[in-house]
Amino acid sequence: ALKHFKNLLTSYEQSEILGYSEIWFLGLDARKIDGVPGTENSSSYDDEQGTYI
Repeated sequence: ALKHFKNLLTSYEQSEILGYSEIWFLGLDARKIDGVPGTENSSSYDDEQGTYI
């Protein structure tokens, strides 16, 4: 996935997929948030109330 699509993935996605042996979906046309590894609330994908954004 990184070899062919690295330029279309956020830095968070690039590091996240390293933990998987198979990648089935990339969401290349999705509007993306560049998550922040190590932060609270699922790496910036949830708001302050825990609602998925």
